[in-house]
Order: sequence, then structure tokens, then C-alpha cells
Amino acid sequence: MFDRQNIFWTLLAATLLVGCGSQVPAGPPLPRPDPDAALDRIAAQVIRSKAKPLLQAQQDPVRWKEYGDACLMNQWPKEAAVAYTHAMALGQPCGMLLAHAQRRIGVADACQTAADFLQANHDSECCVTLAHWYLEDGALDQAEAWVSKADDFGSSRRAAVSMLLDIQRGEAEAARSTLDPWLQGNLPGHLAQLALQIARATDDQVLLQRFAATKASGSLVPNGPLLLRLQPLDRTKYADGNRAITIRKSFPPSESIPRLSTLVKQRPEDAFIRSILADVLYRDQQYLKAKATLDAVVADQPSDGEFWIIDSVVHEKMAQMADDRAELLARAKTSAAEAIRLNPTVPEAFIASAQAAELEGNFGSAERDWRKAAELSRNPRSILKLQAAAWRNVGRLGEWNRATDALLDLVRVAGQDVSEVQLEAAFAAYQAGRLDTASELAQSLNETYRSIYEGRIR
Repeated sequence: MFDRQNIFWTLLAATLLVGCGSQVPAGPPLPRPDPDAALDRIAAQVIRSKAKPLLQAQQDPVRWKEYGDACLMNQWPKEAAVAYTHAMALGQPCGMLLAHAQRRIGVADACQTAADFLQANHDSECCVTLAHWYLEDGALDQAEAWVSKADDFGSSRRAAVSMLLDIQRGEAEAARSTLDPWLQGNLPGHLAQLALQIARATDDQVLLQRFAATKASGSLVPNGPLLLRLQPLDRTKYADGNRAITIRKSFPPSESIPRLSTLVKQRPEDAFIRSILADVLYRDQQYLKAKATLDAVVADQPSDGEFWIIDSVVHEKMAQMADDRAELLARAKTSAAEAIRLNPTVPEAFIASAQAAELEGNFGSAERDWRKAAELSRNPRSILKLQAAAWRNVGRLGEWNRATDALLDLVRVAGQDVSEVQLEAAFAAYQAGRLDTASELAQSLNETYRSIYEGRIR
């Protein structure tokens, strides 16, 4: 496919209005070229679906803009730039989207394209986007100028760019002043990451403790409304993976399972999406279906660590209920080991390994894995739970008094906020023959955990 794109940039400077007596600009040749072979299969289908209407409406600016949207969101920015340029020539105001396409293909004038658009079409969030681009390029004065033009002071994106600008200038206290009002409510995830940076820069131990468990995930300045409105068009593999995560998080199993099953049918080879569906099936106690979902691709040796974590916990749970557990338990152990090999810094991989070892009766190995998971975790509550599980296995190795003493220390740290720690302390005390202590701890458990405790000591 030869490169047609450069000949269309001149259209930006010589846009002709379509109307009485005006000349209709010549459009890019039709039909448009087939999507790049490197593009994702489903993403390419979306692009083709938006290219077809152009044949019936060659001079429709909306159709060209929609085609550009499909190309932009499905990782073909060069073709998106062609489409947006022609849509603009036909009178469609999509200069900011053109700037996004240019930015992705490395066109030096992308910021200028955005600035030209914003001079005539003020949009606070788009001003934030342009400020962020200048910030990424190290043009701090221009970044400051554009963030000051963003007049939505309730925008978390605006706050993020402002804080990043202050941090780059070494003005951590100014960044903290911007952050302070946001600390009063539920802090968006991207601002929590910045809060952690600011806490370190200002040596604020209270703030550092509050956000110590924050994990880096996603951009510090997420996409603005302009791209979010186009998100449904994005059918790349990465986007569908994120879509699966969102479905799992947002819907109960009765709704998420059909939605995830549809994604699996569309991407039967995608082990990550299968692992998300299997996880929901597992939580819904549909263990056989979860196993079948995973079995379909296990021979492909997926490179995604989450797949192997889910595979391990599914087979460990099935082994708990099986008369002959050897094969299921072996699968759980093998999958946990693969998860650790792929992701040696992820606590969930060691949790899966610990569960399998404990079920097998290998309490020494289980203790080590629980402790490793606790070392890797950054969530204070999770750390206490994982440490309690490790001490449970010390008890099962025959050292119930030692385990009880350690668990009582954990109870003093956790208070009554972490029921799992109290449960393990009560059980260890019972096993050690310290019945008064066990009874006192058991009485402070809520109904659910007291029932678990009573089931253990029967």
C-alpha cells in the first residue's frame, strides 16, 4: 500500500466550504485501502464497517469523521488522519481528533493543530489534553498556559496536569496544595498515584501511609471525554481485555457471564479473557464450567500470569471436593508454579501456590508461600491476613503455642477490623489448649466468622 497521507495536509490550510457556488474538495481515492495486516482481526472488521458507507456518501463529512474515529480507536492513526483531514475540508469540526491522530504518528505539528482547533472551539478538557502534550514534550510554559485556559476546576485531569507541572518544576508543596481539596472525597485512581509521588517528595508520612498500597495502573492523565465517547469503537485485543475486566467489576454473575461468554466466542484464543470468565464462574461456584473454559487453551501455554493463577485456584477448589484429588491438585500446583515463573512479584501467584500446598498437607511450603505473598502485598489489611495464614501453617506443623502468641500480636495490631486474624488466633488458641483465650476471641467474631470457627473446632 503506497503512502497517500502527506498530500492531504495542505487541505488544512485551504479548507473549502461546501455550499452555494463553492468547490467540493477532491476526496481521497475510494474504496479506501484494506486495514493494515498487522491490525487486530476484530479491530479491522470495525474499520471496514465504517469504510463501506463512504462508497455511497463520498462527500458526507460525518461519514468521513466516523471512519476516522474507527481508524483512530483501532490503532490505524495514519488512515484516521486522512479521514479527519477530508472531513474538515468538508466542514466537519474535528481538528482535535486530527491532532490525536497526528500525535500518535509523530507529526510535529500535532500541538499546533490542537491549538488552532481550540482557538475557535473552546473545550476545557481538550485544553487539558493539549497542556499534557506540552508537558510530555518538556514545554512547561506552554503547558502552564493551556492548563490555565481549562476552566473546569472540578476536573481531575486538570488537577493531575497541574500537579505534574508543579512536580516537574520541583514545587512539591504547590502540588500538595492542589491535591488537598481532592483528599476530602473518594480520590480517583490516577490522583492516588500522584498523591503517593507527592507524599514521597514532601516526606509526608501520613499521606504516604494512606496511599502506600496504591498500584501504578493506567495513565496519570487518563483519556478525556472526547476519546471516552469513542471508546465503544475500540475493539483491539487490549481494549477487549479491559472491557472484560470492567464487565467483571460492574455486573453480577447473572449479567457478566453472558457478556463475557460473548467476548470469548469472538476471541476464542484469548486466554486472558477466558481467565476473566473462569474467575466469574469460579466465584459463582460453577467450577466445572470454569475448568472447561480454561481447558480450551491450556495446551497453548498462555503467557498471561492471571490465567495460571485462576487455573490454579479453580483446580484447588475442585480438589477440595473430589474423592480422588491427586490429578486436580497436581494441576493446581503446576499452574501456581507457572504463575510464579511469569509473575514473581505478584502476591496472588504465591497465594495460589500456598493454597495448593496447604491442601496437600505441605505446611512448611504453604507457610513460606503465605509469607512471600505478605512481603509482596502493599495492602495493609491483606498483609495481616496473609501473615495470619502463614502462622496457621506454623500451628499445623505442631507449634500451636508459638502460632497463638504470634497471632495474638497480630490481633493487637489489627484490632477488630480484620476478622480473619481474629479467627486464626482463636483457632490457634483452641488447638493450643488455651480455651479461655479462644472463647474470648471467638465471642468478638461476627456471625459469619464465628460459624467458620465453630465448624473448624467440631
